[in-house]
Amino acid sequence: MNRDKIELSSNHKRILSVTARKVETTLNEMEEILKGKLTQNKTAQIIPVYSEEKRNELLKIIERIRTENERMFDELSLKPLELAEERVIKAKSANLWTILIDSSSVNLKNYGALPEEKAAEIDSYIQNLLASLEVLMRSENA
Repeated sequence: MNRDKIELSSNHKRILSVTARKVETTLNEMEEILKGKLTQNKTAQIIPVYSEEKRNELLKIIERIRTENERMFDELSLKPLELAEERVIKAKSANLWTILIDSSSVNLKNYGALPEEKAAEIDSYIQNLLASLEVLMRSENA
């Protein structure tokens, strides 16, 4: 279906671009789940419950939504978010650093008493993770 491009304000385009990105990201995640690509994580496991027939039906619907989202993106002349790989890795590393620091025993005490021996054990894990993350951060800056 060929339509004329719709002219929108930059504010409307920005919001709709964010919406389209979120739709695309969520569809990608659902597709990975249905294709069994996210069921083997250590920290979160997704238990398959759909029959193969139902799984295929859902994948077709997801593809239809994806096509509709892409059509909206094109016809509204929306702009993709462009991020340098380095910027994304730095931001994600900084986010992980914050999460790990907030998980140290000193900060966990805000959630209740923590026996000293358990605090030391937790801090050991957190310190190992932080040390490896620091290597990653130094490596990506080199």
